[in-house]
Amino acid sequence: MQAAQGQTVHAGCMVYKDGRFLLQDQTTQEVIELSGPDLAANVGNRVEARGAASSAKPSVNPATSVMNIASIAPQSAGGCLSVAASLNARTDVPAAGAANPAEAKAAPPASPTAPIAHKGMSTGAKIAIVAAIGGGGAGAALALAGGSKKSTSQ
Repeated sequence: MQAAQGQTVHAGCMVYKDGRFLLQDQTTQEVIELSGPDLAANVGNRVEARGAASSAKPSVNPATSVMNIASIAPQSAGGCLSVAASLNARTDVPAAGAANPAEAKAAPPASPTAPIAHKGMSTGAKIAIVAAIGGGGAGAALALAGGSKKSTSQ
C-alpha cells in the first residue's frame, strides 16, 4: 500500500458508533475515527482508507486518532460483525432524518398507514441469535441423548 506524501493508508473494518465512523486497522488493531463526506455507504465493510492524520482529538472511545479521508475503497462487503461487537458499534447507519441515532430508533412513523423504514438488526441481536441457535442445538442433543434414562432418586 503506497500513499501520496503526507497521506496514510489503513485497511480494515469500518463501523458506526455514536454518530461517528470508525475504522479498526486489520494489521495494527488501532481504531481510527474517520472524517469526510460519503462514508455511510461503506459501514460494515472492509475498506482501504487513504488520508491525512488530523490534529483533532477523537470524540468517540476507543478511537486513538482522527483521519481526514481523501479516498476510501471497498475491499470486501460485510465481514465486520465481530469488530462491531468488540467496539460496541454498528454495521449500519441509523435512518436519516433524525438529529441523532437515539432519535432515529425512537421516531414513530408519520401516520398509522405509513410504511415503517427497515432499520436492520443490531449487531448484538445477530450475535445473540447465532449463539441461541448453537446453544439450542447442543441443548436438544443433550436432551435426546439423556431421554431414555430414568431417575434413580426416590
